[in-house]
Amino acid sequence: MSYQAETIAIESRFASGFTACLVKYSNVNFEPTAGTAWAELRVIVADSIRASIGDTNLHRNVGIISVNIFEPRGIGTAAGKLKADLAAAVFRSQSFSGITCRSPKVVEVGEVEEWYVINMSVPYFRDQEF
Repeated sequence: MSYQAETIAIESRFASGFTACLVKYSNVNFEPTAGTAWAELRVIVADSIRASIGDTNLHRNVGIISVNIFEPRGIGTAAGKLKADLAAAVFRSQSFSGITCRSPKVVEVGEVEEWYVINMSVPYFRDQEF
């Protein structure tokens, strides 16, 4: 599986499994609407290592699926944490298209301009033989 295929698989799974708000995808034009919650999905490639010895040329690629939830400031954190929980459920302990997801975590990032941001991240890996 290529990096391109990896990103397409993750973005497709999120697009079909998360409907809580509009989503901005990497390098796609998006203008948030003031006062309306939105999310940003990023696929972050973290490392690639050889995972075998001998004739098998197996490589393990690891990364992080990161979803930032942007809520209007001044409304508390419950709505953002609910959306983060919904985003986490899309990936928690899931395997799809050769990608294996681990346990998600949710962290309050805090105020960023007119938004309050909550991040949900999930480590993942995929193996590839060359």
